[in-house]
Amino acid sequence: MSQTSPTKTMLVPFGPSCAPEAETMNNLIANEMDLARDALESVITALCADNEIVDRHLVTLQAIDEISQRHENLARLLRSARTEADLASISLDSLRMRLMAARGAER
Repeated sequence: MSQTSPTKTMLVPFGPSCAPEAETMNNLIANEMDLARDALESVITALCADNEIVDRHLVTLQAIDEISQRHENLARLLRSARTEADLASISLDSLRMRLMAARGAER
């Protein structure tokens, strides 16, 4: 059985060094992430209207909400200058900690 080499995670560069083409693509990706977030929020809203669903699937609904929040934060980060302050402003703790740890390992 052959072993595959570990893949290195490609990190989006921080700072205002993005080329205009990359900035345009970042905005397009961020817009798609916003659409996905909006769709997830619509699903959550519909499901949370039913108390039986909430009672049976609360953990799953919370996981969907976290995915929605992750999309929101990543979209905002894609549109930003990607400074350390932008990274620190991520409101989802688990995402902020992972990105800050990756940023620290990059240095």
